[in-house]
Amino acid sequence: LDEALKNDPEELDALIAAYRLTDLGEDHRQKTAAMIERAAAALRLQVEQTPDDPSAHNQFAWLVGNTTGDMSEALRHARRAVELGPENGAYLDTLAHVYFYGLNDCPNAVKYQSLAAEYMPYSGLITGKLELFRQKAQPPGGNDAERGL
Repeated sequence: LDEALKNDPEELDALIAAYRLTDLGEDHRQKTAAMIERAAAALRLQVEQTPDDPSAHNQFAWLVGNTTGDMSEALRHARRAVELGPENGAYLDTLAHVYFYGLNDCPNAVKYQSLAAEYMPYSGLITGKLELFRQKAQPPGGNDAERGL
């Protein structure tokens, strides 16, 4: 990840992966957070320059919603991307991730990931995340049918 970020410090998925590493120490965490903030600022500027570009909104929401920052802003941008591209499974996936990782809202994560899976049924990543979100949305001990009630 360090090598990837050295080559491209605004590579979103590398930033997200670096953020999710838990055992690297406080210095590394602070360095990663600073890189995320710089990348988010650049994406924010891109959104301001091209407000009707759903991709710009989606990229900002993807980065912040999966890491750290203003989650209400991430949600606003994710919703705007879906508004501009309502049948784009990737935008719906991002909205689901913001709900799940950024806002800890499993029911909405499942709702939007289900829509993403309808538009992208061939994506193993989308369907895999849908299963994860569904599992996390279940109350402890499973649902009544699983418990035999």
